[in-house]
Amino acid sequence: MSDLKKIDTNAYVTVQGQYAVVNEGAGYAIINIQTKQIVARNISSFLDCVKTLE
Repeated sequence: MSDLKKIDTNAYVTVQGQYAVVNEGAGYAIINIQTKQIVARNISSFLDCVKTLE
């Protein structure tokens, strides 16, 4: 898991509870905003991130 302390708090969208989605440029990542760790990355679309969290 990667450290996300350098990510601006305005750079992600909270989707469900403690999970948020961040645009990494080449794809999207799901992060845990409490632990500041990446849960999944290289997801092709924002909608796929939302579906994954459901």
